[in-house]
Amino acid sequence: MYAIAGSPDKCEWLEKEIGVDKAFDYKSPTFREDFKKIGYIDVFFDNVGGDILDMMLTRLNQGARIALCGAISQYITSGSTGLRNYTNLISQRAKLEGFLVFDYATEFPTAIRELAIGLVDGSIKRKFHIIEGGVEQAPVALPLLFSGGNTGKLVVRISDEPKIGSKL
Repeated sequence: MYAIAGSPDKCEWLEKEIGVDKAFDYKSPTFREDFKKIGYIDVFFDNVGGDILDMMLTRLNQGARIALCGAISQYITSGSTGLRNYTNLISQRAKLEGFLVFDYATEFPTAIRELAIGLVDGSIKRKFHIIEGGVEQAPVALPLLFSGGNTGKLVVRISDEPKIGSKL
């Protein structure tokens, strides 16, 4: 399994902690050449869109599948050129399909149980990037999502105090 991240540290964490075979730093000047060395892909889960997705369209095996879950490159770029390599979907008989977690709402109870087990036994790993200082820090935190400055799930800590009646 391969992964793409935006820094050498993130790539190292994916390889050493998560266990991906190889993580590629998309900010590296040799990213495209490095990625091409692995050959072609059967499955790609995309939450970036833009140039990364367009490059992946050139790396498809016949019958490949791409799940589109997001397009953060499009959220912050007004001058997008759009996809140029989409015709490879035709020649490779590949499938491009949107993925929304809400389509699987009936599976949520099972997923919650399985995720809880994985978190407890350590087979599912996660990382948090916590910004302290309350809601006033939200304007500081938000740009990190678009610059890749966060290293894990980005959280702004509002308070250490639990709400009255909450179950923590």
